[in-house]
Amino acid sequence: MARRKPSIPERAQLARAAVEYIEHYAKREPDQEPYDLAFRGLGKIVWLHAQSRDGIAAYAAKCWITGEEPYAGMSPTDLEDAERGRQEQARHNRAVATQTNRRIATRIDVIDQTSTRCTAPTKSGRPCGIEPLAGRNRCHVHAADLQCGAVKANGQRCAIPTGGRGLCAKHES
Repeated sequence: MARRKPSIPERAQLARAAVEYIEHYAKREPDQEPYDLAFRGLGKIVWLHAQSRDGIAAYAAKCWITGEEPYAGMSPTDLEDAERGRQEQARHNRAVATQTNRRIATRIDVIDQTSTRCTAPTKSGRPCGIEPLAGRNRCHVHAADLQCGAVKANGQRCAIPTGGRGLCAKHES
C-alpha cells in the first residue's frame, strides 16, 4: 500500500488515538518517552507517511504531557473546513509553482541561446574569448553587421570591424 499524508480530520483522529496509546502504555513501560510510545503506535498504520507520523507523534506527546485534548474545540465541521482550505491552498501553490517554473524555463532558454563567449573562431582557428554583445552569440569584432562587409578582390568579404558605421577606410574610396 502506498504511503500518504493524512487529511486534517484524519490527523485529529490519529492524534487522539496516539494519546490513548500513550496513556495505555505509559503505566506498563514507564521508561519509555511519550513520543516514542506514540511513534511506535502510529507505526502500525501502514499508509501513514513517515514525516506525518513523526509530527503527529510529537503533537500527541505534547498533548499528553500538558493534559490537553488534541484539536480541542474543533468540531468535525471545523476540521473539514480546515481540510478544504488546505486543499485550496495546495492547488494555489501548485498553480504558482507551475507559472514560476515556466518563467524560469523561458529565462533559461534565452540564456542557453546566448553564449558567454563569442562563438566565432579567430583567424588562427581558436575560439574567440571576447564576451558577446547583449542578446547575441557574437562579439563586436565578429558580428557581421558591425564589419565592413565589402567584397575583396579574392572574393571574400572584408571582416574589419567598423562598429556598424559602413565600409572600412580601405574600401570607402
